[in-house]
Amino acid sequence: HSFPTRRSSDLSPLVSSSTWALVAVTFSSFTTTTVSASCGSGDYKHYPCPDGSMIFPPHARAWVSANTETSCTDLADEMSARLTYNANGSWVDPHNHGAYSLDQISSNGSQIVISAHRITTKGHYRDDFNFVLTPGGLGCDMVACSRSESVSVLDYGTNYCDLHNVYCGPDVGCKFVKNNITVVEKVACESSSGGTPNMTICKV
Repeated sequence: HSFPTRRSSDLSPLVSSSTWALVAVTFSSFTTTTVSASCGSGDYKHYPCPDGSMIFPPHARAWVSANTETSCTDLADEMSARLTYNANGSWVDPHNHGAYSLDQISSNGSQIVISAHRITTKGHYRDDFNFVLTPGGLGCDMVACSRSESVSVLDYGTNYCDLHNVYCGPDVGCKFVKNNITVVEKVACESSSGGTPNMTICKV
């Protein structure tokens, strides 16, 4: 089969805006102990991807496991602030100035679940993503997954940047809105390369 490649220049749409539809996910339980430390092709199934474990048709995606010494509440406040303030220009997406939207933030016991999406600058592509924050150790453990709505194989690291730019701190060159938080990525994978993405591509 031959599948389309998402262009880094964002010049040609794969789907029209009329076909965009948010894939809602309900988490009855999610524990960070289930995540894989590798970037194998099927390891995303252990992460909170918007489409669960669906394999076909292919959609470019990225998944991350990280932690911070701050509380999940403070982390969620900063993440939701960036997602919300992006709409009024108070926080600008450093990766090609995409448009973020916060779809839902909810609690599941001690966990905080954030669902959001990002549309590229010219409105051609939409990515959906979920973050699950769980208190652990001295602070907060986080797992996340982003998935392109369009059928695609390559995304030039965009799904990873969708996630990274929502929580990264000044320690790696990111601007914060409310809380200066350092988040350490333990696992960062993308389906495009089958390996670890480079965070430097997230600021262009």
